[in-house]
Amino acid sequence: MSKCSSSTINQLLGSISEVDTFTDFVKRQIEEQANSSQVLVFEVKANLTFLIVSQGALLVTRLGVLGERAIEYLGENEIPFVVLNYRKTQEAISLVLFELGLRVQVWSKSRTGKGDYVKLVEGSPAYSHSLEEYFGLDEVLSSSGDAASSTSSQTLGNSIAIRFAQEDGQLKFGVALYDAGDNMFLTGEFYEDESFGLLENILVSLQAKEIFYCPVDIQEKDMRKFRDIASSCQLLMTPKERKDFDSSLVVRDLAKVLGDTSIPPSTLEQPLVLEALAVLLRCCGFISDVLETNDAEQWKKPCRTLKPLEISNYMRLDAACVRGLDLLPVMNREFDHLVSSNQKHSLYGILNRTKTAMGSRLLKKWLLMPLQNVDEINRRQYVVENFIQNAIFRTELRDRHLKLIPDVARLCRRFQKLKNVSLQQVVRLYQLSIRIPLLLDCFSQYASKEDSDPLKPYWQRLNGLHKELERFEELVETTIDLDLVQNNEFVVSAQVDEELSEMKRLKDEILAEIAVAHEDVCTRLNLKVDKLKLERKESAGFYFRLSRKDERLVRGNPNYIILETRKDGIRFVTKALSRLNEKYFCTCADYERKQTEMKNKIIQVVSSYLTVFEEASRLLAELDVLSTFAVVAIDAPEPYCRPWIDKAGSGIRLLGARHPIVEENLEGKQFIANDCVLENNQADSDNRGDVLVVVTGPNMGGKSTYIRTVGVITLMAHMGCFVPAQSARVALTDRILCRIGSTDYQMYGVSTFMAEMLETSSILRVASPCSLIIIDELGRGTSTEEGFGLAYSIAEYIVLHIRCPCMFATHFHELTFLSNTLPEGMVQNVHVTAETHPETQQLQFLYKVESGVCDKSFGIHVAEFAGFPAFVIQDAKDTVDRLENYGMTEDASDVVKSVEKKEAYRYMRWFLAEAKRLECSCQTQRQKEEAISSLKNAARRSSNKYLQSILSCI
Repeated sequence: MSKCSSSTINQLLGSISEVDTFTDFVKRQIEEQANSSQVLVFEVKANLTFLIVSQGALLVTRLGVLGERAIEYLGENEIPFVVLNYRKTQEAISLVLFELGLRVQVWSKSRTGKGDYVKLVEGSPAYSHSLEEYFGLDEVLSSSGDAASSTSSQTLGNSIAIRFAQEDGQLKFGVALYDAGDNMFLTGEFYEDESFGLLENILVSLQAKEIFYCPVDIQEKDMRKFRDIASSCQLLMTPKERKDFDSSLVVRDLAKVLGDTSIPPSTLEQPLVLEALAVLLRCCGFISDVLETNDAEQWKKPCRTLKPLEISNYMRLDAACVRGLDLLPVMNREFDHLVSSNQKHSLYGILNRTKTAMGSRLLKKWLLMPLQNVDEINRRQYVVENFIQNAIFRTELRDRHLKLIPDVARLCRRFQKLKNVSLQQVVRLYQLSIRIPLLLDCFSQYASKEDSDPLKPYWQRLNGLHKELERFEELVETTIDLDLVQNNEFVVSAQVDEELSEMKRLKDEILAEIAVAHEDVCTRLNLKVDKLKLERKESAGFYFRLSRKDERLVRGNPNYIILETRKDGIRFVTKALSRLNEKYFCTCADYERKQTEMKNKIIQVVSSYLTVFEEASRLLAELDVLSTFAVVAIDAPEPYCRPWIDKAGSGIRLLGARHPIVEENLEGKQFIANDCVLENNQADSDNRGDVLVVVTGPNMGGKSTYIRTVGVITLMAHMGCFVPAQSARVALTDRILCRIGSTDYQMYGVSTFMAEMLETSSILRVASPCSLIIIDELGRGTSTEEGFGLAYSIAEYIVLHIRCPCMFATHFHELTFLSNTLPEGMVQNVHVTAETHPETQQLQFLYKVESGVCDKSFGIHVAEFAGFPAFVIQDAKDTVDRLENYGMTEDASDVVKSVEKKEAYRYMRWFLAEAKRLECSCQTQRQKEEAISSLKNAARRSSNKYLQSILSCI
C-alpha cells in the first residue's frame, strides 16, 4: 500500500475546494455509520468508481487487488479508498454483496452545484435487485463460461428472518428463509436451550447472508450469544422494530407471492413463523412487488414454493466444525486472510470442479447439509459410480454441454418481476431449451436404457422438460428474428404481425429513398460515392459529410443546409433528406412502440415457463455436481473409493485414508495414508462405535491431519461423494463435533482457553451415540495439572456417557492409561511415528500412524526446526532433564531414563492424580476404597515390570 498524494483526488474532482467538500462528506458518513457493515461507492467520472470502505483498510485492500490498483488514503484521518473502472466495480460489488455480506450505498455529486452528494441507489444481500440492475450484475453473472469459478456466483444473497419468544419458561424461535437459488421459502418453529446450538446448526446449513431480528425479543445475555453465532456464520445483522413483524396481512401477501402454490396448514398454526415471514417479505421487496403489480394474472401463476424446514433430514454442523475441518474458503471481513474459492485450501475448493454456476451453489448446499437418508446417499453414489465408469459420456456431458449452460437461476430471477427484461434473456433461455435435445442424444448414445440404470430418472426428466418446452421454442422461433442474434441484435421478427411488417416495409422504402438521394447529390456535385459520406447520428438523423477541401462545393449554395463544420469535414443536408429524415424517424418511433408492445407480450408468455426452467436448472445443477464428484475421484493423486454407509452406531473403518486438502497441496509428493478403525469389538452389535482413539506423537507429526481426515471423509460420505481411501465403511452420523485449533474473541472478552471450554461444553451437551467427536490438544490454556485433569475427565465422560466415536489428539501421555481403567475395547491408543537420526539427532517425521503410545513429544526438536538459537535449545533440554528427574537420587535418575521405567513413572503420576480426584468425588469411605482397589487392579494388569515391582511392595 502506498501513501496517497492529493494528485489523484485533484485529478478526479478538479479543485481543492471540491476535494475538501468530498472529504468532509465522507467523514460525516463514516461517523454516522461507524457500527454498520457498509461500503460507500461514489461516482466521480465516467467509467470510474470511487470506493470508500467505512470499517477499515482490509476490504479496500482486497478490492484494490481486483483492480490491480494501489491503496490510497483520503484526508487527515487516512480513510482508505481505491479507484476502479466499471468492470472491476462490478466484480467488487458482487464480492461485497454475495460473499462478504455487506451493505452498499452509491452516491454521486448533486447537479444543483452546491457541492452536495445524493444517494443514487443502495442495497444489501437480502435486497440486491436495485444494485444488480444499476451495475448490470445479472448480465455478467448469468452468462456462461467462468461463472462457476467466480466467487460471486456462489450465492444469490439468501436472507433469513427470526423471531424469538418465551413459551412456558423455554425459549422458542420461528425462522423463515428465502432461498433465491431455488426460489423457495423454508420455515419452522423450534425450541432452543441456553447454548443456542440448534439455531447455530440452522444458520450454518442455510448459509444466508443477511438476518433480520428484533433486538428486544430476548434478554441481553441471550442476545449476546445470538450475535456471537451470527458473527461466526458471517451474517449481516439487520435489526428491525416490533411493528415490522406485524403479521396481520401476511397470509394475503404470501398467497399473492406464492401464486398457485398453497400455504401449508402447519405454517398457519405457527405465529412466530408468520411474523418472520412478514418481515422477510417486506425486507426482500416482495410486498412492494405486489403493490406495484397491476396485472393480477401475473401473481396467479406458480412461481415460488413454501416448505417446512426439516432439519432431521440432514447432518447438523456448527461453525466450529466448518472452521475446524476447513469446509469453506475463508471469507471473513474481520481477518487478514481472504482465500478465493478456486484455491485448494478448503474442501469446497477441492470439490468445486463444476461447470455451471448453479452446480457451484448446489455443491456448497450439499457440503453444508449432508444427508441422513441412506437410500438417497446410495442413489447419489450409484450415479457417481456410473460417471466414473463411463468416461466418454462424462466428458461429453461436461465439456460439450454443461460448460455452455448459463446461470438459469439468475435468468429466471429477471423474469420474476418482469422488470428490465429484454429479448436477450429470452434468447438465452431458448439456447438452453434447444440444448436439451442434444443432452438427450448424449444420454441415448452413452447411457444405458435399463430400468436399473441410475441415470434413467435424469433422462426421463430431461425428456419431460423437452416436451414442455416445445411450444416455448416454437414461440421464440416465430416471434424473434434469430438471424440478427449473431450480430448481437435482439428484435421481434417483423413477420409476426401485419402492422409491424408494414412498418418494416416503410422503413426499408425510406432507407432506399435516402440512398437514391445520396446518389443524386453525388451526381450534382460531380463526386464519387466514397467522397461524399452518408452518416447517421441519433440526435441529427442522416446527413452528408464532405472533407474540408471539398466544402467549397456546397458553401453558399441555397440547396444545401450546413449543420456544422468540424476538423473532419463539413456536415450538411438537403431539403429532401430533411423530409426523409422526419418521415423515417416517425416510422421508427411507431416501429419501436410496436416492437416494445410485442416484446412485452412475448416476455409475459415466456414467464409462464419459469417453473419449467427452474426445474431444468435444478436438474442440470445436480448432474453437474454428481459428475464433478466423479471427476474429483478420478483426477486425485490416488483414486477415491466408494464408501459404504452402515447403520448408526456401527463404528467407522477407514483403510488407507488420506486427507483430500493436504493431499492436493503436496505438489506431487506422496501422502502417507493411514488406517483408522473406530470399532469396539467387545461391544454388542447395536453400538460398536463407542470407541475413543487417543492419538499421541510429536508436534508437526500429523496428529491433527489424521483426526481431521476421519471427519472430512465422514462428511464426504454423507454427501454421496467418493472418499480418499482404499476402502471406507462409515456409520450414519447425525453430527460432527470439532474442538480444533486455538482462537479467542477479544472483542467479547473471551480468552483462548475460555473459547476452548465453551466449545467443549457444547459438544458434551449435544453429542449423541450417533455423533462423531474430534478433539485436538484440549487443555493447553492452563496449568499442566489442570489441563490434564480436564482432558481426562472429558475423555472419560465421552466414553462412559456419550459412547460415540471420538478422535482425541493430545500431548498428555497419561491420558493413554484410560485403556487400562475403562472397559476393554472402548479406548485405543495410537501414535504418529517419528525418529531421530542416530548421528545428527535431527528429528524425522514418518507420518505413519501405529498402535501404542508415543513416549515423547519432541517439542524441542520442533523448536530447532523453527530456528531457535542453540543456547536456548540446550537450556530447554537441561530444564526438561531436571524436571523429569526431580526428587530422585543420581542412581535412580539413571534408571528412570529407560523407556519402560519412564512409562512406569508417568503412570504413577497419573495414578496419584486419579486417586486425588476420587478422594474428592467419592462420598463414602467404602466408595473410596472400592475405587482405589479398582485402580490398583487395573495397574496390576499392566505388563510393565518396573511398575509391578512397585505394586508388590504395596
